[in-house]
Amino acid sequence: MYFGSKTIRLHLLRGFLGFLALYLLVSLLDRTIWLSLLLIPIVLYLLKGCPMCWTIGLVETIVTSVRRDRKGAEPADPKVSDIALSRILLGDVVCPIPAKSKADHRARQTGNS
Repeated sequence: MYFGSKTIRLHLLRGFLGFLALYLLVSLLDRTIWLSLLLIPIVLYLLKGCPMCWTIGLVETIVTSVRRDRKGAEPADPKVSDIALSRILLGDVVCPIPAKSKADHRARQTGNS
């Protein structure tokens, strides 16, 4: 799953609006629950899940932007190498990549490439 955005500016805007909605959600809990319940899907949409998902997306967006600037062309889809780099930066548990086949899964478990 790819959590990033097309540009860093867009991702930061989504994060700002998502965290603002999250703040409103928590601050309005003591006054009314209904408005807070309406804000939950907005927060999930803007942050693309939880705050950690947004952070993973920020790293992916930065990596994609750096690679795009180096190559001078915009990639159409996120590459597996971008996701693998995020996996290295954030840890294996946060962003696991599923095995493509049973043999690939066994090779990962035994450490053979």
